[in-house]
Amino acid sequence: ETFDDFFKARWIFFTGNNQGTLLNTFLVELSKAANTFTSISLLFAHGLQFVCYISVPLYIAWEVTFIGALAAGLISIPFLKLGKLNYRLGRDKAVQGNVATDLLQELLSNAKIILSFAKQDQSLQKLKTTYESLLRTGVKAQTLSFSTPLLYEPLSILVVIVILLGFREY
Repeated sequence: ETFDDFFKARWIFFTGNNQGTLLNTFLVELSKAANTFTSISLLFAHGLQFVCYISVPLYIAWEVTFIGALAAGLISIPFLKLGKLNYRLGRDKAVQGNVATDLLQELLSNAKIILSFAKQDQSLQKLKTTYESLLRTGVKAQTLSFSTPLLYEPLSILVVIVILLGFREY
């Protein structure tokens, strides 16, 4: 279906973009479509897991559970800014991926010309610079993406300790 939609686009879509950009965009969108089913499955599984985890504390003491959920919500507020940063890094990574794929496709298409004019070094340097930029942005995005959940764990443990110490009477 994605392939069908891709070729139903207007002529200006193909003439206004480079082949590498079109190729990268198509592959990224195809990957997103393939990962959608996994994401939906994980959403349902985590939702069920949340219901199971929250039912026990609600049964034991709903007041303490409510205060704990409120404290966890307050601690989560700074992570909203990280979400915006993560979005911006992802967007930059997609743009740089388009540029890198475009350059690679251009170099492969013009390989005979590059070789005949002995421009291999310039072409390789251009490709290296482009991919280093993509790599730097990718590392930042992946570091943020993997470290954010790890920051939640110690903060969650801190909330639980404060609640346990503060509400020993219950």
